[in-house]
Amino acid sequence: MSPRPSAVLPTVESPSDEELARGLVEGDQALLATAYRRWATLVHTLAWRSLGDPKEAEDITQQVFVGVWRGRHGYRPERGSIAGWIVGITRHRIADALAAR
Repeated sequence: MSPRPSAVLPTVESPSDEELARGLVEGDQALLATAYRRWATLVHTLAWRSLGDPKEAEDITQQVFVGVWRGRHGYRPERGSIAGWIVGITRHRIADALAAR
């Protein structure tokens, strides 16, 4: 019995950070999902390490990406990378959570 040929799936290139940032600012919700897949683990890890609570870290992660979407028009590429901007939002959300304690 010969092996069946495997189907060749088309490859979808991931957008660069610059393309992702530009698309987010323009309101492309699919790129918000891409940003979430790309940076949610980093955001969650930063929050968990800072707060010591995985559930609270999940909440912070969601808040960060809601903040990314709502504040997307405030992103300025000349001031830094999109990843740095997301980390900055994360740090502010963590600080807010710590202050609320």
